[in-house]
Parts: sequence; C-alpha cells; structure tokens
Amino acid sequence: MVARELLKGPLNEALASVLQMLGRMGAADRVYVIEYDASLALFRNTHEWVRRGVSAHVQDLQNAPVSLLGSLHTEALAGNAVAFTDVYDMPSDCEALQAEFIRQGNKSVLCLPLMRNGQLRGLFGFDATKRQTQWSNDVVSAMFACAELLAIALHNPRNIIRNRQADYFPELIYLRNGGDLHGVPLTSIIAIRARRNVSEVLLAEHASFLPDSRPIKDWESILSGNAFMRIHRSAIVRVKAVRDLVRRPSSNWHIRLLHSETSWNVSREAVEQLKLRMIE
Repeated sequence: MVARELLKGPLNEALASVLQMLGRMGAADRVYVIEYDASLALFRNTHEWVRRGVSAHVQDLQNAPVSLLGSLHTEALAGNAVAFTDVYDMPSDCEALQAEFIRQGNKSVLCLPLMRNGQLRGLFGFDATKRQTQWSNDVVSAMFACAELLAIALHNPRNIIRNRQADYFPELIYLRNGGDLHGVPLTSIIAIRARRNVSEVLLAEHASFLPDSRPIKDWESILSGNAFMRIHRSAIVRVKAVRDLVRRPSSNWHIRLLHSETSWNVSREAVEQLKLRMIE
C-alpha cells in the first residue's frame, strides 16, 4: 500500500498521503520525516502530518545539532528503533530531547531509522499526544518495512525531491537556556554580547536580549562569514545593523545598532576594519 502511494505521483504529494495513512495505522497524532546532512552533524524536519487539533512543528527543528538527540542518534546509527512510552521517563542523556518532546505536547514517541545502502540518512517518527501509547512488536516491524520504502523513495538519485517544503524555511539558530531550546532565524540576529561565561542575543523583533548558555567564542564560529564581525572581546554584531560609529571625547569608540538604543564599545583594534566593512 505504501509503495503504491509513493509511486502515484510527485513525491512531496505522495509523502503527505503516506504519512497520514501511516499515522492512522500507527495510532499516532503526529508523523514526520527527519533528514541528516551529509556529515550527520545536523538534522532537519522535512515533512510532517498531524491530526486535526494537534500542533505542527515541522519548522521548529531546522539545522538542529545531532547532540540534541542524545542516545536516540546512537541507536539510529545502529539501525534500531527507539520507543519512549512515557516521555517523562527518558534516559538522562536525552534531557534536551525530552524537553523538546514535552514542549510539543508528546506523551509517547516511536522513532525509526531511515537507512539507505547501510547508511543512516534520516529518521521516521510517530508522536502520540492524546494518551500514552505502547507500540506492539508487529506495529514496529510493519513500520520498519515502511521506513525502508521511504528511504528508497527519498534517497533514490533518480527521484530527487526538488523544491522540498523545508527548503523554504529560514535557517534557524537554536538558543539554549537550561533545558529550553528555542529556534530563531539567523537573519533576525542583530548582535551577541557576553555575560560572564554565557551570552545574550539581540533579535531584530525583540527590544530585550534573549539568554543563551554558550560562551561568545562559540558564537564566533556559528556566525562565521561576512555578515558579522567581532567588535570587542565581549561583542559580535551584524555589520549591516550598525547605525553609526562614534568617537567619544575619551577617545574610545562605540556604535549604535538598528533596533537598539544600547551603546556598544568597539576595541581600537577593530575600528579600522569596521569602518571598511560599513562601506562595503
């Protein structure tokens, strides 16, 4: 039945029908497909089906770090299915994933690997949000067979999915604050400032800063490229967001940013480079 649906027409449309069918067969309220990047370091949600009244989260996990998955990723690499009958009773190394499941309103989760030519290419997941669900061995075996068909369809070189739904989503950066993981568009980040050994992030649409548990040195690699510049040991800014560069009577330099009245110090070493970057 799954194979017939996948052969019916354009793959994106066929997948929508298949996920709905499998969700109803598997007593799930949400079904989704996740794909890994080539290095297996990042993953993103590409397709999702939800029952009426159930929240959708296909845009939430885009370019998310594999570390979020904890031991689920390890099991998937080994080709194993993972079932969490009670999301409040998950392994300690899945703490971040548990927080995400709870945020999505999940009570139980079943996840299967999508393998192609012996390599892990993605995940195929079922969420139960209404009540706790324990999937039987027969159901898991049937879903393994479906996962194999999905992997063939998704990763067949002769059947490349063009214009995937997820290709239109903005690239997200995930802010971490304790167990909370919050995705924000990279394009909305204006500046990062250090606060002891953590950071605060200024977004274009926010008047205040959002906390993030990473030190600012980690942000320097995340925001690598021409859009951002480290102007001080305690600050990284988006160059196009700089309103003006001013020298104080004390001879110290500072800038003001769009969307913020806060004054930002600029180190003497960064002044000339910033001037050049502002006129590019």
